[in-house]
Amino acid sequence: MAKQYFEDQQQFDSTTKFMAATIDEINMFLKMLSEQLESRAKYAPQREMAKWIKNDGECIAYPIQGKCGDELKRELANKGVAFISTADDTKIIIKQPDLELVTSLNERVLTAKGNYYQEIDAAKLETAIAKTDRIKDKEIITLHGLDKYQYEVLKNKCNDITRGFMVGKEEEPDGTISLSVHAQKVIVKDPEKMDLCKAFAESMLSLNGENSILKRQQVDADERLDREVASLKGCESTHYVIGVDDTSKYIEINSQGFEFHRVKFEDGKIKNMQELTVSKDQMDYEIELQKCMDKIYNKTIINDDNRIAEHLMSPKRNFETARPEKDQVQEKISRMEKGVVDKANLLVKTGPKKEELFRLPPKEAFILYQNEMIDVIDAAITGKELEGYSGADIESIKDEFVRADVDPNNYQLTVRGFRKYDIENHDAKERKAPAKKEERQTPPKEDKSKDDGERERA
Repeated sequence: MAKQYFEDQQQFDSTTKFMAATIDEINMFLKMLSEQLESRAKYAPQREMAKWIKNDGECIAYPIQGKCGDELKRELANKGVAFISTADDTKIIIKQPDLELVTSLNERVLTAKGNYYQEIDAAKLETAIAKTDRIKDKEIITLHGLDKYQYEVLKNKCNDITRGFMVGKEEEPDGTISLSVHAQKVIVKDPEKMDLCKAFAESMLSLNGENSILKRQQVDADERLDREVASLKGCESTHYVIGVDDTSKYIEINSQGFEFHRVKFEDGKIKNMQELTVSKDQMDYEIELQKCMDKIYNKTIINDDNRIAEHLMSPKRNFETARPEKDQVQEKISRMEKGVVDKANLLVKTGPKKEELFRLPPKEAFILYQNEMIDVIDAAITGKELEGYSGADIESIKDEFVRADVDPNNYQLTVRGFRKYDIENHDAKERKAPAKKEERQTPPKEDKSKDDGERERA
């Protein structure tokens, strides 16, 4: 079959001889490399790799995910895993049999960072925190009993347009979902930064305010798109995931796996940078794909090479998304809801309860924060005075409703719904992530044993 690509037998013979000679040279180089490493290597992992190469062991160049080379190499050394670093520190040469272990350790290091992934299995979140020595505070805070809409909106608020923090997800026996975070993410002093307290308040206003129907429709549309993208794994024809208003990045899904690309213009030309490549056979394929999906908004899927080029080069929108979009009135309401929470959050964190708020343990701080948010926003709606807060500050929150032409009384029941949560805290412990649904042989049984943490319904 190969001969058909060559003009004559002589060309074919000379080419195959060159290839054979090149392969011999590569093998010779690897032997020389192993001998040099064996004699000069300072560290045990390098000497072990040298022996492996010398004995014709199969090697892999593993791309380090997430710019965590130093942390990953420390983990590998602690585990006694043999490796050699490349000069640019973006890859490590490892034994093929160690691939699964190295991938798992890489994921654990990134999970411990707390902001690389948007979402991960709660068991993996706990395990990473429990086994990472540099993390001294091992406390986990969990909100139980969320439906899919509450969970998805809260997760996205925690993400805060990729500037936020990671959450752990777990499906509970009763069909609800729990969301877990490291206790350090529950409340932060800087009112400009996202924490669980503020994210929860924002999600409650979004899901129960005047855009609530739209918000649920968007969650459903996102779920359908996620399923469609997941079904493309290993697809024969190339597909692209794009943001309909975003020409700066896209995902290419093909028969080998997927690639994440960044795009920018230089001197009137497109500069296409391949930022990440993940094979369909990698054990972290799904989680890395979801991480890339989380970076793109108002997504759609196309499978035409010419049209992806058209999209990247055009200043106008060429595609539509199946995700329902806000009209002008809904956009105004969305800005109003964010403005209300931003102002109330600032007042609560700088108000009369601030010392108590930042002195309390995380679970109790979350409860106090939500109670204060209810009082502050309710005072803005009803016009009543609130001890410790200035009337002008409270009035500035009411101004957000006025500017959006929204009757603040419509949000009275919504704000009181801030008390509807089930919060629990416990120390992180190493535990196995549950099997994927398609891998389960029997449905999970409810664990009726006593919780090792405290749970409180407020």
